[in-house]
Amino acid sequence: MLQTMVPHLGFVPTMQPTLVHDAPEGDQWLHEIKYDGYRTELLLDGNNGRAYTRNGHDWSDKYRLILEAAQSLRGSPALLDGEVIVQGEAGLSDFHAVRRTITSHPERLVFYAFDLMMLESQDIRREPLTDRRARLRDMIGEHDAAFPIQFSDHIVGHGAEFFHKAEQLGLEGIVSKLADSRYRAGYSTSWLRSRRLRLGSS
Repeated sequence: MLQTMVPHLGFVPTMQPTLVHDAPEGDQWLHEIKYDGYRTELLLDGNNGRAYTRNGHDWSDKYRLILEAAQSLRGSPALLDGEVIVQGEAGLSDFHAVRRTITSHPERLVFYAFDLMMLESQDIRREPLTDRRARLRDMIGEHDAAFPIQFSDHIVGHGAEFFHKAEQLGLEGIVSKLADSRYRAGYSTSWLRSRRLRLGSS
């Protein structure tokens, strides 16, 4: 098990998927829905939790209700990577609704967690993705749909089929990740993003 102590509690530069035309095939790939929201890191540290944007800005005051819910999760101190979204009437994430919802209806914000970088003060970014996600799923546990922190589920393999279903549902696209990938800052070909072709795009 590859672990090191985290030198500080705070923002860690995020790992970013590379945009591709076609979803990859093979059972070495895990595929998740691409949520259309705000990339967010949650730092869980008892009553001192923080929330950071993808560029490291502190948005803890904007995501206060999410951070309050996070206090019930096990494994603190911990650092989670995910997306804050708002679901529209059709059940799809609505990017443009996030900013106005932050001030008008913050109770509608949901954090979908898809990776875990730190757990109980241990840096686990060098562990394989499958191990990190198993820890993340166990950490979040089972909650009803009203809980503001949810686990972003995945399927193994069948990338083209999963992408086609995402297109049919009108989703933003999918993100495909190598099951054994380590968490490294910046753009990576270990994570790939396939997006729905919009009218007028090339």
